[in-house]
Amino acid sequence: MSNFRKYITIPIIMWLFLTSCSTNQILVKSIPDKASFSSGFVVIKNDSSLHFPVGIYPNHESIGAWSSKKVAAHVRIDSLICIELNKKGYECNIVERGILTPKNVYTILYQDYWAWDFKDFMHILKIWVYYNNKETIKVVSQGNTAGIHDYPMPEDQVPKLVELILQQAKKE
Repeated sequence: MSNFRKYITIPIIMWLFLTSCSTNQILVKSIPDKASFSSGFVVIKNDSSLHFPVGIYPNHESIGAWSSKKVAAHVRIDSLICIELNKKGYECNIVERGILTPKNVYTILYQDYWAWDFKDFMHILKIWVYYNNKETIKVVSQGNTAGIHDYPMPEDQVPKLVELILQQAKKE
Protein backbone atom coordinates (compact mmCIF):
# COMPACT_ATOMS: atom_id res chain seq x y z
CA MET A 1 0.00 0.00 0.00
CA SER A 2 2.84 2.43 0.74
CA ASN A 3 4.28 2.03 -2.79
CA PHE A 4 0.84 2.76 -4.22
CA ARG A 5 0.56 5.97 -2.16
CA LYS A 6 4.06 7.00 -3.17
CA TYR A 7 3.33 6.59 -6.89
CA ILE A 8 -0.01 8.36 -6.64
CA THR A 9 0.98 11.13 -4.21
CA ILE A 10 4.01 12.42 -6.14
CA PRO A 11 2.11 12.98 -9.43
CA ILE A 12 -0.75 14.65 -7.58
CA ILE A 13 1.65 17.00 -5.78
CA MET A 14 3.44 17.79 -9.06
CA TRP A 15 0.11 18.44 -10.80
CA LEU A 16 -1.02 20.78 -8.01
CA PHE A 17 2.30 22.64 -8.08
CA LEU A 18 2.34 23.04 -11.86
CA THR A 19 -1.29 24.14 -12.13
CA SER A 20 -1.05 26.53 -9.20
CA CYS A 21 1.70 28.53 -10.87
CA SER A 22 -0.03 28.97 -14.22
CA THR A 23 -0.91 32.35 -15.68
CA ASN A 24 -4.57 33.01 -16.45
CA GLN A 25 -6.17 34.99 -19.25
CA ILE A 26 -9.20 36.90 -18.01
CA LEU A 27 -12.00 38.58 -19.92
CA VAL A 28 -12.67 41.64 -17.75
CA LYS A 29 -15.13 43.45 -19.99
CA SER A 30 -16.99 42.77 -23.23
CA ILE A 31 -19.69 45.05 -24.59
CA PRO A 32 -21.60 43.80 -27.63
CA ASP A 33 -20.78 45.90 -30.67
CA LYS A 34 -22.46 45.84 -34.07
CA ALA A 35 -19.19 46.51 -35.91
CA SER A 36 -16.90 43.74 -37.04
CA PHE A 37 -13.15 43.45 -36.75
CA SER A 38 -12.96 43.57 -40.55
CA SER A 39 -12.36 47.31 -40.22
CA GLY A 40 -8.90 46.55 -38.86
CA PHE A 41 -6.88 47.52 -35.80
CA VAL A 42 -4.56 50.29 -34.71
CA VAL A 43 -2.24 49.56 -31.79
CA ILE A 44 -0.99 52.56 -29.86
CA LYS A 45 2.68 52.09 -29.02
CA ASN A 46 3.57 52.17 -25.33
CA ASP A 47 7.22 53.05 -24.68
CA SER A 48 7.22 52.19 -20.97
CA SER A 49 6.74 49.18 -18.72
CA LEU A 50 5.82 49.42 -15.05
CA HIS A 51 7.60 47.55 -12.26
CA PHE A 52 6.49 46.77 -8.76
CA PRO A 53 8.42 45.61 -5.68
CA VAL A 54 9.80 42.10 -5.26
CA GLY A 55 7.66 39.75 -3.19
CA ILE A 56 4.34 41.45 -3.89
CA TYR A 57 1.95 39.78 -6.34
CA PRO A 58 -1.12 42.03 -6.72
CA ASN A 59 -4.07 41.21 -8.94
CA HIS A 60 -4.95 43.16 -12.06
CA GLU A 61 -7.48 45.33 -10.22
CA SER A 62 -5.02 46.65 -7.61
CA ILE A 63 -1.76 46.64 -9.60
CA GLY A 64 -1.84 50.42 -10.12
CA ALA A 65 -1.35 51.02 -6.40
CA TRP A 66 1.78 48.85 -6.34
CA SER A 67 3.61 50.07 -9.45
CA SER A 68 6.68 51.91 -8.30
CA LYS A 69 8.98 52.33 -11.26
CA LYS A 70 8.49 53.23 -14.92
CA VAL A 71 11.20 51.94 -17.29
CA ALA A 72 11.73 51.70 -21.02
CA ALA A 73 9.57 48.96 -22.53
CA HIS A 74 11.09 45.49 -22.22
CA VAL A 75 9.40 44.06 -25.29
CA ARG A 76 7.61 45.54 -28.29
CA ILE A 77 4.21 44.26 -27.24
CA ASP A 78 2.57 46.38 -29.94
CA SER A 79 4.47 44.36 -32.56
CA LEU A 80 3.48 41.07 -30.94
CA ILE A 81 -0.20 42.10 -30.98
CA CYS A 82 -0.04 43.09 -34.66
CA ILE A 83 1.81 39.91 -35.61
CA GLU A 84 -0.93 37.82 -33.98
CA LEU A 85 -3.72 39.82 -35.63
CA ASN A 86 -1.98 39.53 -39.02
CA LYS A 87 -1.70 35.75 -38.56
CA LYS A 88 -5.48 35.68 -38.06
CA GLY A 89 -6.03 37.71 -41.25
CA TYR A 90 -6.66 41.16 -39.75
CA GLU A 91 -5.03 44.41 -40.80
CA CYS A 92 -3.07 46.04 -37.99
CA ASN A 93 -0.96 49.20 -37.78
CA ILE A 94 1.13 50.62 -34.95
CA VAL A 95 0.96 54.34 -34.22
CA GLU A 96 2.68 56.60 -31.73
CA ARG A 97 0.74 57.85 -28.70
CA GLY A 98 -1.00 61.14 -29.49
CA ILE A 99 -1.73 60.31 -33.13
CA LEU A 100 -5.43 60.53 -33.97
CA THR A 101 -6.85 57.18 -35.02
CA PRO A 102 -9.46 56.96 -37.76
CA LYS A 103 -13.14 56.33 -36.95
CA ASN A 104 -14.56 52.85 -37.41
CA VAL A 105 -11.23 51.20 -36.63
CA TYR A 106 -10.54 49.28 -33.45
CA THR A 107 -7.89 50.91 -31.28
CA ILE A 108 -5.82 48.82 -28.88
CA LEU A 109 -4.05 50.15 -25.80
CA TYR A 110 -2.00 48.01 -23.44
CA GLN A 111 0.08 48.17 -20.28
CA ASP A 112 2.57 45.62 -18.99
CA TYR A 113 3.58 45.19 -15.33
CA TRP A 114 6.81 43.44 -14.40
CA ALA A 115 8.33 41.90 -11.29
CA TRP A 116 11.59 40.20 -10.51
CA ASP A 117 12.20 36.67 -9.23
CA PHE A 118 15.67 35.54 -10.31
CA LYS A 119 14.81 37.26 -13.61
CA ASP A 120 12.28 39.80 -14.87
CA PHE A 121 8.86 38.40 -15.73
CA MET A 122 5.61 40.00 -16.86
CA HIS A 123 3.17 39.52 -13.99
CA ILE A 124 0.26 41.34 -15.66
CA LEU A 125 -0.58 42.49 -19.17
CA LYS A 126 -3.75 44.53 -19.70
CA ILE A 127 -5.17 45.08 -23.19
CA TRP A 128 -8.05 47.47 -23.89
CA VAL A 129 -9.93 47.49 -27.21
CA TYR A 130 -11.82 50.66 -28.16
CA TYR A 131 -14.21 51.35 -31.01
CA ASN A 132 -15.05 54.99 -31.75
CA ASN A 133 -13.58 56.01 -28.37
CA LYS A 134 -15.74 53.52 -26.47
CA GLU A 135 -14.11 50.66 -24.54
CA THR A 136 -15.58 47.44 -25.90
CA ILE A 137 -13.25 44.71 -24.65
CA LYS A 138 -10.70 44.44 -21.86
CA VAL A 139 -8.57 41.34 -21.35
CA VAL A 140 -5.83 40.61 -18.82
CA SER A 141 -3.02 38.12 -18.45
CA GLN A 142 -2.73 37.62 -14.69
CA GLY A 143 0.13 35.80 -12.99
CA ASN A 144 -0.58 33.87 -9.84
CA THR A 145 -1.10 36.21 -6.88
CA ALA A 146 0.22 33.65 -4.40
CA GLY A 147 3.77 34.23 -5.61
CA ILE A 148 4.09 30.89 -7.40
CA HIS A 149 4.36 31.65 -11.09
CA ASP A 150 5.48 30.25 -14.42
CA TYR A 151 7.53 33.32 -15.45
CA PRO A 152 4.93 34.66 -17.90
CA MET A 153 6.36 36.56 -20.85
CA PRO A 154 4.67 38.62 -23.59
CA GLU A 155 5.61 36.13 -26.32
CA ASP A 156 3.49 33.49 -24.56
CA GLN A 157 0.63 35.66 -23.30
CA VAL A 158 -0.13 37.97 -26.25
CA PRO A 159 -1.33 35.16 -28.58
CA LYS A 160 -3.70 33.90 -25.88
CA LEU A 161 -5.08 37.37 -25.20
CA VAL A 162 -5.54 38.14 -28.92
CA GLU A 163 -7.43 34.86 -29.27
CA LEU A 164 -9.65 35.82 -26.32
CA ILE A 165 -10.38 39.20 -27.97
CA LEU A 166 -11.26 37.57 -31.28
CA GLN A 167 -13.52 35.01 -29.55
CA GLN A 168 -15.60 37.90 -28.20
CA ALA A 169 -16.28 39.15 -31.73
CA LYS A 170 -17.62 35.72 -32.68
CA LYS A 171 -20.04 35.77 -29.73
CA GLU A 172 -21.53 39.15 -30.65
